[in-house]
Amino acid sequence: MMAAWNSRTLAGAGAASLLASLAIWGVFTIGEQRDGEEAGTRLFSGSSVGGFDPATEAQLFHSNRYTRAAFLRASLQSASNAPQMQDREQGLSVALSRVESSDAHYLFQQSILPIINSSTEPKALRECFTFMQKWSIADTMSASAKEDLASTLVAAILGSHDTDELDALTLGLGIVAPGIGPAKAGDLASKLVAQSVAENNSNLNYGRLPGLIALEEKLEAGKAGELAAKMTERIIGDHEGSALPVLALGLKGLESKISEAGAEDVASKLVARMVLELNSTALSSLASDIVPLKGKIRPTKADQFLTDLAQRMILERNAGDLDALLSAWSTLTENVTPAKADELSSLLTRGMTTLTPDAHTLNRLAAALGALKEKTSAEAFDSAGATLVSRMHTESDPAALAQLASAIGTLRSKLAQDKGEEAATILVTRMVKEKNPTTIGPLASALDDLDEGVGKSKAADLASTLGARMATESDPAALLSLAVGFIALAEQADPSRAGSLAAPLLARIQTEFRSGALRTLAFSVGALADHVNPDRLGSAGTKIAMSMGGETDPSALRAFVAGLLALKDKAGEESYEKAASILVARIRLENDPLALRNVVSSLNALNGHIDKRSFNEAAARLTGRLIDAKNAPDVQALARSLAAIEPDLDQPGAAELASKLVDRTKQERDPELLRALGEVLGTLPAGSLSDEQIVSVAQVFAIPNAPCEIATLAKDEKPDLLVTQILNPLCSEHGWTQAVLALLHTPMEAASGDGADADADFSHLISDDDDDGASSKDSAQAAAVDFNKLSQVVAGFRPRETISIETVTVQIISALLLLAGLLLCFRAWRTKT
Repeated sequence: MMAAWNSRTLAGAGAASLLASLAIWGVFTIGEQRDGEEAGTRLFSGSSVGGFDPATEAQLFHSNRYTRAAFLRASLQSASNAPQMQDREQGLSVALSRVESSDAHYLFQQSILPIINSSTEPKALRECFTFMQKWSIADTMSASAKEDLASTLVAAILGSHDTDELDALTLGLGIVAPGIGPAKAGDLASKLVAQSVAENNSNLNYGRLPGLIALEEKLEAGKAGELAAKMTERIIGDHEGSALPVLALGLKGLESKISEAGAEDVASKLVARMVLELNSTALSSLASDIVPLKGKIRPTKADQFLTDLAQRMILERNAGDLDALLSAWSTLTENVTPAKADELSSLLTRGMTTLTPDAHTLNRLAAALGALKEKTSAEAFDSAGATLVSRMHTESDPAALAQLASAIGTLRSKLAQDKGEEAATILVTRMVKEKNPTTIGPLASALDDLDEGVGKSKAADLASTLGARMATESDPAALLSLAVGFIALAEQADPSRAGSLAAPLLARIQTEFRSGALRTLAFSVGALADHVNPDRLGSAGTKIAMSMGGETDPSALRAFVAGLLALKDKAGEESYEKAASILVARIRLENDPLALRNVVSSLNALNGHIDKRSFNEAAARLTGRLIDAKNAPDVQALARSLAAIEPDLDQPGAAELASKLVDRTKQERDPELLRALGEVLGTLPAGSLSDEQIVSVAQVFAIPNAPCEIATLAKDEKPDLLVTQILNPLCSEHGWTQAVLALLHTPMEAASGDGADADADFSHLISDDDDDGASSKDSAQAAAVDFNKLSQVVAGFRPRETISIETVTVQIISALLLLAGLLLCFRAWRTKT
């Protein structure tokens, strides 16, 4: 009796101890959660802009998950907060998640998902989905959870008539759609298609379209065919054509998945509508839906469709309609049978010869004929070629003449060589008579289309004719247009005549001083450079370099450099070095930022032809000016120029540049100027800085939008340096992404320098010298980051978190009570047995 009583007593005491342990821990957790949520609400309301500032982000990073969840929930509940959130997305994504996958998922469940399920505010929804993307939330969701969320989003899409809301909802659907099953995708896509075919408002259909396209990727062939049939019926029934473009876009995503029979049925209806369609926009949309069906249409069906299109094409005179018809035609000709190809070639040729169409129509019909050239004989092309050449002899309009010549260029592989040479002769004869550069230009472009069909001897004769005109032409614009035709022919000419073709141009170079004209002449000679006496080219290089001596206009200097480079390494070492010395001197004097970038870009183009000392000297002069700059815009302007030649520096030059920039940055305290200097440091090549140098500029990491890419420049890989910045909410998005890529050992994308387009003069004859006036914008985008993988990698380097005394005390008491309870229960069991 006593033993039994003792067993019950012990068991009761043990149970009481266990309940006390759970109660203490539960009360503490509830209290911690309540306090955390109150802190999050206070933190959010503590600023006039909703708490979106660097100080708040730092506090958030060090707060518990309850505080962060409450802050995010409060932020998303008000549409007025969206602009501030958008401005601080990068900092908030780090501060709220602390780059930890489990925390990010908790935030999604507690703060983001409730907003998605209840809000109709577009900006709030977009921010929800932005954080989902940044935190790779979809990768942590189960298939059923993704399908549930997709169902919620599609229901909202179907019920919304707000295009901004649709834009946000379809963004979210695009995030989760890749993870749902074909059955669910089919069910949801069916609902969207039903809405699309019933909807007359094209704006709403456009708004829903991205969601439908996202689901189409997951459809099985049967369901895709079913939906494609419904959309096709709606398309051919849309007589006004207003809904057709968006419906055609939706259909295009389905066509790659449908069966051969389904493809032929869709194509049959589309072609039938195309043959009768008079609306150019609708016709283009219909034609675009033929393209994805390529490879799924049997030859016999392709023959039928092409016959219908050909009948429309030979009668069509509208340029836009012809282009649309030709798009579908080019797709279907890949499956045409040889017999039908011959028949269609004859039909097109008769249309070209008997209906006297205009030049553009002839050009498009020639393109249609050219699409058949692999499956038909050359005989059908002879009549077309004769017709085109005959029209060229009588054509007075230069634009029409160019269209006819381009048509012959399209057919040249099937035409006798004399047809191409006759057409080229007509063009050259007209070009040398013309005085208006705008007239010569189209003719020269057409000549470029014909050049490969001209024999070497004839090409040399025609190039000689153009060269003679160029030797006396004073108008730079006319000279440039003539040069386009000359270069096209010179590249096809007999190499043994290169010297004689170049002679008049080389002579003209010696008497010319204008930069644009010299550049044009140099490019023209450059087409023959491989077969011209190097000494003569060296003399031309000397003349161009000497012409730079008295020039102060950066655009003109750039043109001179382009001319030197056009001579293909034969301008002479002294000419390149002289050009470099002039440019370096100009860098010291030029004050206009755009002009300075132009000069530096020209120097950069000489890389490989000049000694590294020129780049080191130029960098030293730019760095000196940058260090003396008193405001951030001046630093940024000089930095854009400096970035163009940083890759050209030798190791000592790069090291000296880095040392000077570090010394200047250490002395700066103004945040704007500090950020600008840090961004300059961030453009240095990897391995440019020592650990000590990076640590010495630590203040740069403590400012808003900090250029944290500096941490990637350590000579030795230092994961702790990178992780510190990856966990820094103050990093700019670019700097943070570069640190992540370095930590994950992902090759960094080559930066597209601000002057990428500015080097066109150095590789192309025709260039726009006004591109330097365009404002420079940073077009770099953050690379897609696998947040969950990043979280795992960071975990190995994450600093240990300190635990509060209260938490430790509660943990100890709860653990002791839990242990006591377990011991008492165990003793009760032993006593009873």
